[in-house]
Amino acid sequence: TGLPFPANMIPSNRIHPISAMFRPYWPIATKNTLFQNASADLAQPDNFSQPTGRLDWVISPDHSLNVSYNYVYDRLKELAIAGNPEVPGFASDTRVAAQALSLSETWLVNQDVVNQFRAGFSRLRRDRMQENGSQNLNASFGILGTTADTEPQVWGLPYVAISGFSRIGDNTNMPQPRTDQSWTMGDTVSIVKGNHGIK
Repeated sequence: TGLPFPANMIPSNRIHPISAMFRPYWPIATKNTLFQNASADLAQPDNFSQPTGRLDWVISPDHSLNVSYNYVYDRLKELAIAGNPEVPGFASDTRVAAQALSLSETWLVNQDVVNQFRAGFSRLRRDRMQENGSQNLNASFGILGTTADTEPQVWGLPYVAISGFSRIGDNTNMPQPRTDQSWTMGDTVSIVKGNHGIK
């Protein structure tokens, strides 16, 4: 008809039910302007712990053993990884767990021979997940036929970007699970005879 809607509002019967379910995720305007009319507190909590342990055992005057273990756990919210959202609720829910174990044994075989054995293990696990990853919102909204139907790790709120509005939804680069680990091992025998030495 070319005429504006009454009170400049789109009638509810013109809005698709699925689209209407996204509305609560945008904050209510706090200013009577068309742009930058809402504010939000985007908290970035960071909970960090780092227990460590060490054991030094002198088995005998010629034999010693050293063991150390270090564990780091960090759970935090990251905004940059999640595309710097302007609306709360769509950060990266990140968990980092790192551990390192080292073993060192020194044995004085005799006055001329020393044996040193070293071994180590390190493991890093970093999971960057959607902040809404515990909910299959696609299914709740009636959006079927997506990866979320069969893969729970991609649950969350679908990414929605409307020109002129801050986007909502979990960023499309999520989830990012990653695990790295490595082993090291080495043995050194040192022999000294008079003015000569060999390893």
